[in-house]
Amino acid sequence: MGHRNARLNVRGRALLVERVLGQGRPVAHVANELGVSRQCAHRWVNRFRDEGAAGLQDRSARPHRSPGGHRQHLRRACSACVGISGADRTGSAWAYRYSLREIVGELGAKQVFIRPHCPWQNGKVERLNRTLQVEWAYRQSFVSNAARAAALAPWLEHYNNQRRHSALGGQPPVSRLSLM
Repeated sequence: MGHRNARLNVRGRALLVERVLGQGRPVAHVANELGVSRQCAHRWVNRFRDEGAAGLQDRSARPHRSPGGHRQHLRRACSACVGISGADRTGSAWAYRYSLREIVGELGAKQVFIRPHCPWQNGKVERLNRTLQVEWAYRQSFVSNAARAAALAPWLEHYNNQRRHSALGGQPPVSRLSLM
């Protein structure tokens, strides 16, 4: 089974290969028509050349090997440098707990953290992440990461000020702010 953000299913991959190899059309043109990058299109064409139709089937994205705990080692080293204990380092909350403390205090707000390894307690953020993927990151093909990053601020402006949210009775999030 392909991941939920995959632009092409098995049939779409076969269509891509047919247009490129069967009809002799340029990979870049076919990739643009099907909404994928040239690199992605080349990958499917090359898999078809190497493996035939079996190369177009869904496959696991799980890595063949997992490198050692380099990331965990780096996190411990950074934490030791700034004096953060192991208990505070759990999950990603340690960065937010310390980097935003001053700003949150100035606003008179209170930070609330979820229990480590319990993402279901963070439903609103998880839903925003999914919306970001669907409506911004994967909605169109970007020619570079800089182009993708440049498209974020206008999208956030639309999301917060114009996009209607069913959970808010069809109002944008800005409607929830109280004017002082």
